[in-house]
Order: sequence, then C-alpha cells, then structure tokens
Amino acid sequence: MIARAVVWGAVCAGMCGAASPPEDLMQRAAQAPPEIAAWLLMKQATPERIPSKERRMAVLEEAFELASRASMPYPLVRASEAVTFDSVAGKRQEASLQNLDGLGLQVRAVLAMMNLSPAKAQEMALSMQVPVPPKTTCADLLVARVDEYYGLALAIARRGFTAKQREEGRPAQYLAHIIAMSSTPGQLLGAVRLVSQFEAGEKDRAALMAALGSAMRTAGADPRAYAAVPELDDEVDVLAQGSPEGGALTEAYKAFVGVQTSKPCPADEAAATLLSKGPAKDLTRSLNELRMTSNSTEDDRPARFNVLLHRVESWRPEQGQDAMEFFQAKSAVYRSLLDTAPEDASLNGTIASFVGFLRDTPVKSEHPAEWLAQFRRVLQPWAPAGQRSVAMAREEIRRSGDALMSLLAESGESF
Repeated sequence: MIARAVVWGAVCAGMCGAASPPEDLMQRAAQAPPEIAAWLLMKQATPERIPSKERRMAVLEEAFELASRASMPYPLVRASEAVTFDSVAGKRQEASLQNLDGLGLQVRAVLAMMNLSPAKAQEMALSMQVPVPPKTTCADLLVARVDEYYGLALAIARRGFTAKQREEGRPAQYLAHIIAMSSTPGQLLGAVRLVSQFEAGEKDRAALMAALGSAMRTAGADPRAYAAVPELDDEVDVLAQGSPEGGALTEAYKAFVGVQTSKPCPADEAAATLLSKGPAKDLTRSLNELRMTSNSTEDDRPARFNVLLHRVESWRPEQGQDAMEFFQAKSAVYRSLLDTAPEDASLNGTIASFVGFLRDTPVKSEHPAEWLAQFRRVLQPWAPAGQRSVAMAREEIRRSGDALMSLLAESGESF
C-alpha cells in the first residue's frame, strides 16, 4: 500500500500551488474522519475531476486504506422486530444506510479500481481478510452483513485474474478458500451466492459445492444472525435443485438449520424510544403544547419557543447515561424544534444551536456515520422557510469555524 504522504504527493504534484476545487477538497478531506475522507475521495476519483489515470488510482488506493479504519466495520441490518426507527438501534441502522462502513467503502474502492487496473484491483482485494462479523447474542438487535465482500470476490474471480491464472484454476481456488473461511449465517449467504453465480467447470463446481457443504456442517450456532438472513433458505434450495451435488448440500444445510434453531432467542421487548423518558420526554411534551397553539391568536409563541430552546441548550447527559443515547435523543429534540419554529428568527437560532452541538459533540470523531446522519438534517429545507433555512444553515456552518462541517457543506452533490 502506498504511504499516505506519497499518495497525496502524487495527487497534488504540480497542482497544489494553485489548487482547483477537487484538489482543494481532497487536501481538506485528509483531515476528516477516515470513513468520511474515503467517501469524499471516491466521489472525486472521476475522469472529469481528475483526468490523470495514475492520480485516480492513487486516490482510490488512499480511500481503500482510509476505509480500513472506519469506526463502523460492516453494514448493519435489523435482526429483531423490536427495533423501532426512533430508538438508538434504529438510528444506528439508519446511519448504516449511508454506506460509510469500512467493508462497503473498501469494496467500492476496489470495484472502481477494476475499471482502471484489474491487476491492482486484484491486489487490493487479496489484501482484504475474509470479513468475520462478531458473534451475536440474543440481546443484539442489529447484526452485521458481509454480502458485499462476496460480491466483490465474484467480480475478482471473473475479471481480476490473467488468462494464465484462469488456466491454472486460480479463480476457483480463490473462491474455495473464501468459502472454507465462512461459518456465520451471513457469510454462508454470501458463499451460496458465490457458488450459484460463478461460471465454473464440472470439477471446480463440485469442489465449491463440497467446500460449501463442509462450511455449513461446521458452523456454530448464531440464531440471531440466522434470523437476519431469511432469504438463505430459498437460495440454498435453488442452488441444490440445479446441481448434481444438491442432495449432499441439502443434508448439510438441514444440519446447519438444526444447529441454528436448537436454542431460539426469546421474544424481544420493544426497544425504548429516544423521546420516551427523562428530559427528552418533558421537552417533547412542551413542544407538543406549543404546537397546539399554532392556530390561535397568541403572539407569545416565539418567546415560549426560545425558552424551550434554552432548555435544550442547557440539557446535559444524566450520570451513567449512554453517550450515543444522549446524542440521538438531543438531536431528535433539535429536529422537532426545527419543525416547530414559529418564525425565521426562531428557526435561525435553532439551526445555530444545533450546529454548535454537532460541532462540539465527541460523537463527531468517535462515531462519524451516526454524526453525519444528523448533520445532513441541518442542511435540509425546513418548512415554512424552505430554501431560506438551507441558506441559514450554510451561514451558521461558516460562522462555526468547524473544518469538517464546512467541507461537507461545500461538497455540493454529496448532500
């Protein structure tokens, strides 16, 4: 892997003295959290923005390395119906939908490299370990998905090997190794898709089917992760029906299902919502009371609104409260304030306060994906001000002096 300083030297050589917007953005992105930096760099790695093929390759390599340090290693999906949108788990899954997890970013960097240099893409892909999502317990409401890695492996097997390597059977050997390393329900879903979609000769296909059956028989119990891949049953059935080795695979899968269902998780209680307790509940009640006067003749709503805003600003986490729970709850109340502001001055004050909160919270560096999901909302048009609220937000971001927020606000199409 090319060292970071070398990569930036390659990108900026001959240009950084009078940087045009793409190069300026890339230099500034280097100071952002790794996953955000990787995401921004890949957006710049187009022929229109970076004409040089070699420089685009260097940028993609840098994005690939940055992605390996993302705080969210894998995308997350619900493993329980108890997860609600307005719970901590629900917000974490929402953040995952932004595709800022390390695995997804690395996969996209390799696929982009494939169009520039299949050999370099193969080198990058082979440097990745087969992703092993953490074993879950029945208390886990979200589980990691690793499907993208297996999709990448299929692309590498099809396009990343030379003609000589294909003659030597290297693609099938590569896939067989990955399948042998697969043991969790999510991994096995990816492995099933590999075998189903890879165009192999009779001998290689039999070897891949045997490796898949062996992986199923040796897999340990993970009922929560199994519940998160309901499509696995049908996909195994389709693969078995179309293969001479289908009978052996079916028996292996029956054994696998028996292990997964031997100790099912108990029914889950509904996850607590962010606004159901403590200051968040009290503030929400006060906001609802304020909304009920929206069609009345009262003219003290702006003053009452400002009192609520000051209460939100003075709100601090309770002793022992989970930091992410506090961040998500306070952000939810800020969003309610933005939706309730009775006049432009109240809206502007709320935006400024929310921007200050996002600037100072440790979540910005510790959990960038969750932070970014909330920051995006600041730049949304809020009724009735509409686009005026976007202009307010951009001005407050500029005034905040925060380098990351300014970078994101200026990145245009990213939002």
